[in-house]
Amino acid sequence: MTPKTISTIATPSGHDALEGAISCAGRWSAHLDVMCVAERRLDVSALSGSAMAIGGPILVDVPIDDLEGLEARVRSRLGAQSFPWSIDIPNSAVDISRLFASDARFADLVVLPQAASAEIDIDGLIETVLHIARVPILTVPEGIDPGFERIMLAWDGSEVALAAIRAALPILGDAKEVQIVCVDPAADSAGRGVAVMLDRHGVAASVVALPRANRRIADVLCAYGRENGMDLCVMGAFGHRGLREMLLGGVTRAMLEQTGLTLLLAR
Repeated sequence: MTPKTISTIATPSGHDALEGAISCAGRWSAHLDVMCVAERRLDVSALSGSAMAIGGPILVDVPIDDLEGLEARVRSRLGAQSFPWSIDIPNSAVDISRLFASDARFADLVVLPQAASAEIDIDGLIETVLHIARVPILTVPEGIDPGFERIMLAWDGSEVALAAIRAALPILGDAKEVQIVCVDPAADSAGRGVAVMLDRHGVAASVVALPRANRRIADVLCAYGRENGMDLCVMGAFGHRGLREMLLGGVTRAMLEQTGLTLLLAR
């Protein structure tokens, strides 16, 4: 079943993923929830259930004109759409990141921008959503209309990689091509179990093994995705366990910084 509820944010500068979220909602006839936020209201100070601080104090002094203008622009943009939608403008005195993540628990997909801006601490927001909502996140590069025809699945045998693939199942069925991509696999059989699982869901997937050749794993995946015209890369959101499990792994963070590909992240 494709996503039925999609959540995203909108900002006055437009450095958000609103257009990507609109594209997805139209594709799947999903309800789109949009939270309007203004400058730096998405800074993260702490994660729920953790004493570890992620960033500085939350700034909540937001000009009301910015939010009113933003709401009017979003309403105008959504007014002609055929899918249902709603807009939320939260109280400036609350922790916006945690509120957004809490609301996103009831969504099937969160759509966020891939690049940071003055208004969004994107790493912190992704971490908060994954930690609190545990909902798949689609990160969209600026100016890119997300596509779902050619999809690569980053596979390293980990629990988070498998969780991401399971989260992607609702959209894999309509893809024209699905590839399970392994970087320096430990065995020739790497990825075959995933291919069998997908086949039983009606998804035909090939397995591709790539040499690392002294490169970063993120560089290998990015280069392969660009050179082969992939629309989407599905990957687990965390690279390790332990005290810093709630933080983005190194491969995930590097992909967000440089990929140029739409990413589907899950844990």
